[in-house]
Amino acid sequence: MVDSTNISTLPVDDTATGDKRLTIDAAGNLVLTKQPFEHQITDAEINQNSEAPSLVKGSQLLANDTFDGLSSAVAFVTAYPDKLKALSTVSYRTQAECTTLGIAYPDGGGADYVIVAGGTGTADGGSFINAGSVQLKAFIGDSVNIKMFGALGGTDIKQILEAARNSLPSSGGTVVIPNDGLGDYTTSANIVAGGKPLEWHIARGTDVTGGTLQGKIVERHPNDGRDIQTSHAEDDFSPWSNSLGYVRKTVAKTSVAGGLPFISVVLNDSPSETMSYPTAMTGYARVEEDGNQGFGIFARVDTYAARGAPKNEINVFNLSGVDSSTSTKATGIGGLQTTLQLPTALLLAAGGTGADARDSAIGLAIGSEGGSVMGFKGGICIDPAGCKDYGIAITGGSTRHIRMIDNRDGATVGPTLYLERPSQSPAGGDMLGRVAFLGNDANLAEKQYGQIFGSIVDSAIGAESSKLSFNVLAGGTDQASIELNGFSANNPVSIIVGGALKKIEKGANDSAGTGFSVLRVAN
Repeated sequence: MVDSTNISTLPVDDTATGDKRLTIDAAGNLVLTKQPFEHQITDAEINQNSEAPSLVKGSQLLANDTFDGLSSAVAFVTAYPDKLKALSTVSYRTQAECTTLGIAYPDGGGADYVIVAGGTGTADGGSFINAGSVQLKAFIGDSVNIKMFGALGGTDIKQILEAARNSLPSSGGTVVIPNDGLGDYTTSANIVAGGKPLEWHIARGTDVTGGTLQGKIVERHPNDGRDIQTSHAEDDFSPWSNSLGYVRKTVAKTSVAGGLPFISVVLNDSPSETMSYPTAMTGYARVEEDGNQGFGIFARVDTYAARGAPKNEINVFNLSGVDSSTSTKATGIGGLQTTLQLPTALLLAAGGTGADARDSAIGLAIGSEGGSVMGFKGGICIDPAGCKDYGIAITGGSTRHIRMIDNRDGATVGPTLYLERPSQSPAGGDMLGRVAFLGNDANLAEKQYGQIFGSIVDSAIGAESSKLSFNVLAGGTDQASIELNGFSANNPVSIIVGGALKKIEKGANDSAGTGFSVLRVAN
């Protein structure tokens, strides 16, 4: 029999609604009125929590209940240490405590616990919590939320970060740092990884200031928790990994004009022709074992918006008052003493010295990321306004080849070169594309010695026709030499005779008989 006079004062009662988790039945027994919380136990959890006598492989936790806030759970277990074998909390703080603090309820600190003997672990407010003569031991796999330890934005959470790190297994795991709207978290000291591979998943819009976090920093999307910086299976070997030192995360706040979290500036005001190389930002990677990768520089932009133009951009500004040279000479480090004005937005320079040096494979490679099947709609797109002289120029060396390779099997496949002019008002006479052959004359002036171009003859629907012209330079004048004209179906080919194009016409059969005809050109 239980004295019912004290039931209403138990902290597990909801005095606002009168909903009592504990009542006395007709026989005077203390009973739970809520449906027991059912938690499916994994083998890993069983191995990690062998102290719990109620855990049976493949079964459910017994005599479990859910509490509003950790303080309510602790108060009940302190008063009745033998009533529960396991329990859950929907929040670290009660709803009333969250309201007082001005944070959302639940606060993200809910967890599942088993009741273990007192002194089983070190009480840290999260993984082990003292409750009278016993302890609450949290289920923690390879991910832990600092809200399970009572972390609040705007406060020093050094001890909480260390406790969260210590709660993870020796194989490491993830420490989740959410945004509770109370400002950045602070830490009065650097947080080391403690020999564990760690990821710090920090919600966008918050930060940990005052110290550094050793391990991999991953920013999280504020709405659904998606990784912002990393998502592929090779994350452990990605440029965001840092197993050798501290990683400092800097977040651009929306209040900062332009959102500029990191700026590095150098000024080279050395005397003219001084061989110095000040660098605003340097990245270096070294691969020494077969089959490995390295990233000297890695940049990534993600978009979750239906509109916009996210990009990685590199700019160069010519503010010298001197026009840039039209030369396409490309010179790497060491080629500073030049008479040409050659500001370059992006220079890809191959290098290497010594007996083991070899040519590098590819200057610019465009492909899909990791094992993704997604690709670019266009590999290289050149805005005519962005290229005053040449779109693509290949210079230097003894070989200047453009090679297009289609390695698919099949009789109808092969490389295709498209010269496209998608005019909104097509008309006869419109040139569609041109291949020009250039060289110098005796005075080293550039001359066009030949060209092939295609053009529209008729753009009417059902009557579309075109011509393909082959022009050569004759006596200093560019003139048509051969013309294929689809408009003249009976005489589609013209050649130059006597300085003018003449159509090739079909004549009578020759002496060889039927099947042989004479092709004649009008005088």
